[in-house]
Amino acid sequence: ESVRLSENMWGTHELTKEAMERSLRSLKGFVHMADAMEVDTIKAVATAAVRLAKNGDAFIKAVKERTGLDLECIAGEEEARLGFLGVINTIGLKDFIIFDLGGASTEVTLVKNRRIVNAVSLPIGALTLTGTYQKGDEFTSKELEKMTKAIKKTIKEHSWLHNVKLPLLGIGGTARNIAKIDQRKLSYPITKL
Repeated sequence: ESVRLSENMWGTHELTKEAMERSLRSLKGFVHMADAMEVDTIKAVATAAVRLAKNGDAFIKAVKERTGLDLECIAGEEEARLGFLGVINTIGLKDFIIFDLGGASTEVTLVKNRRIVNAVSLPIGALTLTGTYQKGDEFTSKELEKMTKAIKKTIKEHSWLHNVKLPLLGIGGTARNIAKIDQRKLSYPITKL
């Protein structure tokens, strides 16, 4: 489910009622499915949107009240580590960089010899960038330039990301969408990613 929890939160740094309601409906649906399948353990995890929101604790409380789930808000480094575990157990590469561009943050992990060397959660996500830099329906060239400058500045703060010439692996919804766009452009015959 794409609930876009961090949508429109960047003026106030608070999760909106609409985004929280979408998320709660989705979580209730998952809990219902888990009950139907007689699941005995559910691990519910929140990431950057809840971490960065002033009302993140209130959302965690609402989740408990409305779904019964104990929602754990994890640190960005843990988010990066979990992404690494998914990749390392499915991809045979030895040295590479993982990126997970979400709505509120981007996790970047440097992997050498199949081990994490460095990992960081950058406070730049698709929705945070759009909410901060785009004022109209489309980005203007000035807005895009300003956003690009901010992204480069953020990346520059992490010297281990400079001039790394390794394969780049994208995970998560943004990477899947890029892959789907590429598949359609190439008329790729298999729909499964």
